Amino acid sequence: MADSSVDSLRANGATADLVKRTWVESDQMPAIVQLAEVDVRIDGSRFDLYQAQVIETLIDSTDRRKRVMLSFSVTCKYGQFAVVGPEFESFMGSVVLGGRISSQDDI
Repeated sequence: MADSSVDSLRANGATADLVKRTWVESDQMPAIVQLAEVDVRIDGSRFDLYQAQVIETLIDSTDRRKRVMLSFSVTCKYGQFAVVGPEFESFMGSVVLGGRISSQDDI
């Protein structure tokens, strides 16, 4: 899922490169946190963007074969990430399901 989300950006006409990927270990909700640089052209204008993604797998405590995948993302201009990144981190801290991002360094 983590690879396919970056591939999806490319399939939609953007240039996308994975900047960082971090595994967040948890017995009940392991996650991947990743950051992609995205270069996209819209109506002839070029935009340099960052997309932070958190992909979590909720594992059923009674039957580990049962899983639900959750995907959260935020996209902003490259220069806005200093503000948007911590806001996204705060939002993810409010999601009470399992493992959490410990700091913006994980993004």
